[in-house]
Amino acid sequence: MVHYAQIRKDKMIRRKRRTKQNKHEETTVHKQLLKYVRLRFPNVIFRTDGAGLKLTKFQSINFAKMQSCNRYPDLFFPEPRGKFAGLYIEIKKNREEYLKKDGTIRQSEKILGQLAVLWQLDKRGYAASFGGGFAECKKIVDDYFSI
Repeated sequence: MVHYAQIRKDKMIRRKRRTKQNKHEETTVHKQLLKYVRLRFPNVIFRTDGAGLKLTKFQSINFAKMQSCNRYPDLFFPEPRGKFAGLYIEIKKNREEYLKKDGTIRQSEKILGQLAVLWQLDKRGYAASFGGGFAECKKIVDDYFSI
């Protein structure tokens, strides 16, 4: 007979593996986008959050303390275009990470927190958006730099 605690432990391990895999896929999209930007827009300045970096626990804690919030977008282009002071993108591996099938925003605490930061940035004159997958992120960048 399997004990309840063992079942819970097995579910937790599977959940952790899934989370690491999802983060890895998001890191892949992030790297693909940065490679594209370097090739397509070689003189553009950008700042990334260091997606995929392996930090020690101590480094991670220090890095978190140096941020204004833990929902800051993944990628920033301090390049003014049109009415915008710059572009922020919160990169996701695909649209399903932040949108439901009916097109509404997922109601998770993390997604709503990230959306709140994107709205704050929009109010301050920045273009700010979720980007689901490489193709969508690429379109956001191309559209922004064609302004």
